[in-house]
Amino acid sequence: MFKTDMIYVTKNGFWIFISQITTLIITLVLSILFANLLPMHEYGVYKYIISFVGILGAFKLTGMASIVVQASSKGFDGILKSAIKETLLWGLIPFGIAVVSASYYFFKNDTLIALAIVLATMLNILIGAYGLYGSYLNGKQNFKLSTKFSIVTQIVTALAVIGTLLVSHSVLYLIIANFLATAVMVGVFSFITIKQIPIEREINDTNSIKLGRHMSAMNVLAHIVSNLDKIILFQKLGSIELAIYSFAIAIPEQVKGTYKNFLAIAIPKYATLSKSALRFSIIRKTITLTTLTSGIVILYILIAPHIFQSLFPQYIESVFYSQLYISGLLLVPGMLLFQTYFQVQHLTEELYKINVIGNIVNLILTIVMIYLFGLIGAIFLSVLTKATTLSLSLWYFYKDKNT
Repeated sequence: MFKTDMIYVTKNGFWIFISQITTLIITLVLSILFANLLPMHEYGVYKYIISFVGILGAFKLTGMASIVVQASSKGFDGILKSAIKETLLWGLIPFGIAVVSASYYFFKNDTLIALAIVLATMLNILIGAYGLYGSYLNGKQNFKLSTKFSIVTQIVTALAVIGTLLVSHSVLYLIIANFLATAVMVGVFSFITIKQIPIEREINDTNSIKLGRHMSAMNVLAHIVSNLDKIILFQKLGSIELAIYSFAIAIPEQVKGTYKNFLAIAIPKYATLSKSALRFSIIRKTITLTTLTSGIVILYILIAPHIFQSLFPQYIESVFYSQLYISGLLLVPGMLLFQTYFQVQHLTEELYKINVIGNIVNLILTIVMIYLFGLIGAIFLSVLTKATTLSLSLWYFYKDKNT
């Protein structure tokens, strides 16, 4: 039925599945605790700071992760050290912006937000750089070790946040606990991974580093757009509305993350396929996964009211928005798979066009939809932005057929 290397998928997919289940459980536990222990206003501020740091993170080398996967799968083991150094160097840009942004909040007497932005951005830069060890291990198809490291990191981070939440409702302390615990763990596991690479295998690939810069440049607008909705909602409607929105999209976004994780299995295999075989596989898997996704969407729409009533009664208002938001999941398999095609084929020009055109359109839609329609506009925005990206990807995918 699936016409793929089922032994490969079963062996490596098991570890991705374990990782995803762990993520879902931890996210669920944290969500329940946040919903029942942290007031809506504080939770809204917490999500605002994380989104703000996410926008600043757009100026890191965000495209380096997929490049490390591809390069390491081809035997360029030196890519990990080079990518970490390059990512840390470029991290000075978002850190500089963070300091300027924090100054603005400091002079507005929002000391909490100012401190949180600077500290979280600094730690996020370290996480982005040293967290590349996971991409390296995935490229080597060592999903077992990658998953073990990821699970330990998630558990330690969750315990740090839970411990902080139980003794304090301070948003600043929660932010520090979240980012610091993650930074420490990825630093430890990055050191362990690098030590396991024999010196004779530290072959580098300068072309991959250059492509990583290009990929990162393409991602700038995408990262800004992906966090801008929360920033505008906070500024226009306030922290409580942002809290309602955050809970509405939480579960659908976790499901979306599952697709990204399973694609980590596909990239090392895709990198070795011929162009014709790759195109055939992309089309077939898009159809299959979209069909499966429709079942997930219908199931979630039916059970969402019961989930919120049982676990998040304070956020029962989020149910309707969450049911609408999940419909965008139908576009995710195609969107991610076609993007993978362009990455594997190193079609930099096409990727630039898709990302620049798509994200300019999405940026305009984000501002217009939220300012005109508020919370419901933000929900429909998710479907529109995914549709834009998928449409552009399809256009250039078929355009590339005869080249």
